[in-house]
Amino acid sequence: MLGMALHVSEAWLMGFDVPMERNSSYFLDSSEEIHELLDYYHRLNHTGQKEAIKRIKELSHLEIYTGKEEEPSNLILAAHECKDATKEGIEEDIALIKHRLKKLERRNSFELPGTHS
Repeated sequence: MLGMALHVSEAWLMGFDVPMERNSSYFLDSSEEIHELLDYYHRLNHTGQKEAIKRIKELSHLEIYTGKEEEPSNLILAAHECKDATKEGIEEDIALIKHRLKKLERRNSFELPGTHS
């Protein structure tokens, strides 16, 4: 409603990186996703809306969701247990993950939940 009154995009008002104009081609290209996002957003109370924005901001700082992956060949992607993994190897992997999380936190000036020391 506020977006309509001000003749600006609701998504722009919420802080998304989208054009300010209400009828831009951006919304024509992705209107289904925007409508779905706004539908869920409007179902929330004020506290829920603030939390939703906070979580989307957090996601926007993660390379996996922004398409700005710098080291795709070095990513650790495992959804299974490695049968020949050693304790030292597992500890090295954990240390590498923690190092990358700290690097990400410093670069983006935010702290991921559960990673503070």
